Amino acid sequence: MNSVIKNVLIYQEAKYNNIVFVSIYETGKAGSAHKKSPYSKYTKFKATVAGSDTQYGFCYRGSGEKLFVFEAAVDMLAYISLYSENWQENSYLALDGLSPKPMLWFLQTNSKIKEIYIC
Repeated sequence: MNSVIKNVLIYQEAKYNNIVFVSIYETGKAGSAHKKSPYSKYTKFKATVAGSDTQYGFCYRGSGEKLFVFEAAVDMLAYISLYSENWQENSYLALDGLSPKPMLWFLQTNSKIKEIYIC
């Protein structure tokens, strides 16, 4: 999972210490970002950063044919932590809600995907 963090897809916001999950275009540019509070007192705080294109979901593109789809980035990262053996082979996508837009975009830009797992 270190490669996700090395690619600056996750960072901690300085002002409020929120965790920010950044979605990256296939060109390498940021497409959208979503914030979540790490504090138990504010667990319900979630926000989409202004200017985000919700078509893009927080994701990791692996080399294999499997895509694992999650409602939230936290769920995706927890799954990767639990099933970490050879995790880089698969692709993972967080929808940041229930909209199918990020999954449709991911499938349009990743023709190698043959199996989809809704998690």
